Amino acid sequence: MAKKNKVNFGLKKATFFPVTEDGHGTAIQALGAVNVSMAPSGSSNPFYAEDTNFYNTVSNTGWSGDLEVANLPDEFFTECLGWMKDKNGALVEVSDAVPREFAFAFEVMGDQAKRRNVFYSCTATRPNADGATTEESATPKTQTVTITAVPKEIDCGGATVYTARAIFQEDTTDAESWANFWTKVCMPALDASAPVE
Repeated sequence: MAKKNKVNFGLKKATFFPVTEDGHGTAIQALGAVNVSMAPSGSSNPFYAEDTNFYNTVSNTGWSGDLEVANLPDEFFTECLGWMKDKNGALVEVSDAVPREFAFAFEVMGDQAKRRNVFYSCTATRPNADGATTEESATPKTQTVTITAVPKEIDCGGATVYTARAIFQEDTTDAESWANFWTKVCMPALDASAPVE
């Protein structure tokens, strides 16, 4: 029986998986995950009849939010934002580069079991270029990017669904996928004959 967390806390291993023609490229882990806040995007549209809210439709267009980290590795800029590296190793921002699609994953703790989130089709904004003088105590500056995740058609090993996100828990019966989670994007496994809950 799956463990049920009463609370979730913590954040670690914020990781990007660049989308390639045949799947996903090498995982890129952010250096020092500080905070992530992803909010659902969409709208609620009530239809009024009989002097009441007769029917309500809700659209799901994915998620959007901010990821704050201690530092973003160079590979994030080249593989996810479309920047280039010159022959001397300098990062060059390409102004007309189109942000590249990636999957985004991170882990939170629970009182009973760890939980890992995957957003399958994401793009990101450029982080701010910040700096500050060192005073009596040195306070590290962080980097923040806004991530947008949209629903994507996913083959779930028996059923095809449009989804933006999946959550995997430590006590999953798929021990192999859990063990390889940070090297290969973990996909849901749905029974085609079973109703989608």
